[in-house]
Amino acid sequence: MPDKEKVIVYGLGYYWKEKFDEISTLFDIIACSDQDERASEYVREYPFILPDQISKFSYDKIILGCKKRSVRESIILMYNLPADRIFYWNEIFEEKRTADYTEQLTIVIPTYNRKLRLKRTLDLLELQSNRDFEIVILDNHSDYNIEELLTDRRNDFRNKIKVVHNKVNVGMAANLANAFIQQLEGWVWMLSDDDMPSIYAVEDIHEEIENAPHIGAINFLIYDIWEKAADNGGTFKSLHELLDFYRRIISNGCNEGECSGDFIYFSNKVYNTFYIKQYYQQIFTYAYSGIPQLIPVLLMLNEETANVRISNKKIVAYEGADGDHWDWIKTILGMRIVTDFPLNLDEKDRSMLYRLILYNYLDFLIKAVHKETADFDIRQIEKIYEEVYYYSFNIEEKEDYKNKMDLLKINMNKFKCE
Repeated sequence: MPDKEKVIVYGLGYYWKEKFDEISTLFDIIACSDQDERASEYVREYPFILPDQISKFSYDKIILGCKKRSVRESIILMYNLPADRIFYWNEIFEEKRTADYTEQLTIVIPTYNRKLRLKRTLDLLELQSNRDFEIVILDNHSDYNIEELLTDRRNDFRNKIKVVHNKVNVGMAANLANAFIQQLEGWVWMLSDDDMPSIYAVEDIHEEIENAPHIGAINFLIYDIWEKAADNGGTFKSLHELLDFYRRIISNGCNEGECSGDFIYFSNKVYNTFYIKQYYQQIFTYAYSGIPQLIPVLLMLNEETANVRISNKKIVAYEGADGDHWDWIKTILGMRIVTDFPLNLDEKDRSMLYRLILYNYLDFLIKAVHKETADFDIRQIEKIYEEVYYYSFNIEEKEDYKNKMDLLKINMNKFKCE
C-alpha cells in the first residue's frame, strides 16, 4: 500500500471540523495552520503552526479547510507558497462541475520583463476549474524567451496559448491598447502579467457571461465595495447611472480609494467584442491616457450602446507593482487625459468620474518629484491639478494642495541654493 500524501490543513473552521474524518483517513496530516492562534484548540492531536512557518515543512499538499474564494491567492502572496500544491477541500472531496458554454473566452496577457510573475499567473491559469478558454500572451519585446515558460506544461494547456511578439517595445499604454484587437470574436479578459487569477476565475466569468444579455463589459470586484450597496450586483445602462452608484456607496461609507481602485483596475474587466469593436479606434486614439481599459466602458455607457455589469465575484488578486516600470508622475499625467474623452457629463458627474479615475494621489506625486528634474515635475503636477483636481477637489483638498505645493517649492529652492 503506497504511503499517504503528507498534508498541512490551513483554515480550521466549519469545513475542517466537518471533513476531519475523511481528511485524516486519506492523508497523513503533519500539521494544521490558521492565522488565528485560537484555532489551535481544534487540533490538539496535531502540531499547530502559524502560516509563516508552513514553508519550513516538507509536504505534498496544503488542504484549505474553508471554502471562501481568494484564500488560496492570499496565502500564496503573503507566504510565498507554491500555487500548484494548494487545494480547497471541496476540490478533493466533491465531484467537479462541468458545463457547456456558448461563448468564446480569450485571456489576453500584455507582458514585459516579468518572467517570474508571468510564470505564476500561467501556473494559476493551468489550474483553472474550467478549461474553456484560450490565451494570447502579448510580449512587449521582453529581454527573455517567453516560450521558456511553456516548455514543461501539459500539452492541452500549452496548446491553448499563442504568443505574439512586438518587434519593438511600444510602451505600456500602446501594449494595453493592442491587447483589445488580439481577439475579435467572443469575450476577452485582459489580465495583467503580475496579477493572480483565482483558479475559479474562468468558471465565474463564464457564469456571468451566460447571464449577461446586452452586456458590453463586466467589472468584477477587487475590494468588497458591495458591502455598502443594497444588492449583490448591478447592471448599468448609462454613465450617469454608474457614477451615481459609486457616489451612493461612497456616501454610505465605502472607501473612496477602494472604489477608485476597483473602477480603474485592469485585470478585473471582461469585454464583449460584439459591442466594443466600434470603439477600437478611440481606444488607440486615447491610448496615451494609460487607461485604455476604461475607454470602451465609458464610451458605451455615454452613448448607451450596451450595458455594463458589476459582479460581486472576485476573479483576481492584486499585488502591488514591484517598481519595475512604474512612475507616478508619468502615470497620472497620462490618466489626466480623461478630460479629452468625448463624454456628456454635468458638473456633478464629471467631478465623480475624475475622483474615481484620479483619486487624490497628491502625496504620491509629491514624493515622486526628483531633485534633478524638480522644475519639470512640479509643472506636471500643476498641470494635473489645473485639468483634473481643480474640478474634483473640495475646498479643504484645494487648500491642502496649495499648502503642500508651496512647501515643496520652498524645499526645492533650498536644494538649488545649496
